[in-house]
Amino acid sequence: MRDIVVTVNGRLGSDPKSDTVNTKNGVQTVARISIAGTNSYDKPIWFSITLWGKTAEYFLQYAKKGDGVFVVGELTGDDNGKPRMWTDKEGATRAQWGLDNLKTCQLIQKGAKEDRQARDVTGGGQQYQEPPWPGQESQSSAGFNFAG
Repeated sequence: MRDIVVTVNGRLGSDPKSDTVNTKNGVQTVARISIAGTNSYDKPIWFSITLWGKTAEYFLQYAKKGDGVFVVGELTGDDNGKPRMWTDKEGATRAQWGLDNLKTCQLIQKGAKEDRQARDVTGGGQQYQEPPWPGQESQSSAGFNFAG
């Protein structure tokens, strides 16, 4: 199922969760997030994402449940190319896709007191202006561009 690149614009379903992962370079802290997007039927579609490095640090420090997230990455599922399925505590069947090899990950915080100017924490020095959402006076975003 590799190479299916998708764009997800949704909201964090919970605060980011800190985790540690053993890598060839030692133990590294990661942030695990779940994003709820919607389809044309307004049913939520859930995406699971693991963030690394400075992006993980930023999300762990600033992101909160309900914040907007814009992500571009490769769609991942189970071994058959379908969403991962499970049954929740109430007995309802749930499904969740994953996103890997992120190209862009942007946090859009509602009600932030900062400027709307985005912070690039990947070291590229790129700055850009995020347009305001209709009906919202204050919002900031932090963009992470993983390409090149």
